[in-house]
Amino acid sequence: MVGASGRQRADWQYFKNIKIPLPPLHLQRQIAAVLGRYDSLLENYQVQIATLQALAHEVYREWFVRGRGLGVIVGVEKELPVGWRKGKLREVLDFYIGGGWGQDEPDDAHTVGGHVVRGTDIPNLKKGQVNLDVYRYHKASNMASRELRAGDIVFEVSGGSTDQGLGRNVLITDEALAKFGDKVMPASFCKLIRADQVKISPYYLQQLLDHLLETQEMAQFEVQSTGISNFQFEDFIDYQPVIIPAMEAMNRFDKLVGPMYKKIGILSTQMATLRATRDALLPRLLSGQLAVEALETAEI
Repeated sequence: MVGASGRQRADWQYFKNIKIPLPPLHLQRQIAAVLGRYDSLLENYQVQIATLQALAHEVYREWFVRGRGLGVIVGVEKELPVGWRKGKLREVLDFYIGGGWGQDEPDDAHTVGGHVVRGTDIPNLKKGQVNLDVYRYHKASNMASRELRAGDIVFEVSGGSTDQGLGRNVLITDEALAKFGDKVMPASFCKLIRADQVKISPYYLQQLLDHLLETQEMAQFEVQSTGISNFQFEDFIDYQPVIIPAMEAMNRFDKLVGPMYKKIGILSTQMATLRATRDALLPRLLSGQLAVEALETAEI
């Protein structure tokens, strides 16, 4: 029915008249049991991914913040081991650029299609889950300078909220790029950051950025105007003090955490397959097209 505001709204009388197919209760329970096995496995994978993320960050903190894992004491105000040095972010970046947005449909200028990674996509992308819904068309020159490749970091510089500061970031992996299956660039409210891998490991850089976000050291570079927060990225890379470990230490770190990132990508792929299978099963089970009994003893 239509309310006083002119908007259509649904009430109990509307829902009460909807007819839906309702299998016998014993069949509903059988279907729920089958689907519950998929949900349990998905939950197990989610726990594994969260554990791997936490473990990678804990290794970073143990090695490069507390200085225990490498047998050294580190800190901006403390003496550093041989080969380590204090510096600023700018000197370890090979390249950075703001993202783009393109447009919905191609035209003579916007000829290159590609996915776009937004700030809101970052939490899921850190878990290896890609969003294929945002696909737009870009100028060839824009895509050429902004196309993401493995080892790049997407860094959120605009937007945010009272509960979520700016600086969320994600390392782009080969597994993520394979899932996108096409060109991909950061959105206009994000930046592409590319490490100078002669000086710094992308894994180390991404964990460093997470640490600065976690400790709120980034907050001093965030400015709010007209309701939208903006990150003062140039000031951040010029003035934020960081420790740049010796490459030998970062290489050891890569060998330890690199497989964790890879495992997250593999688990997320398995989760996507499981979700698709589970969602496809429900209508077939409800319609009787597939017998529940055939799945009750099947291996997932």
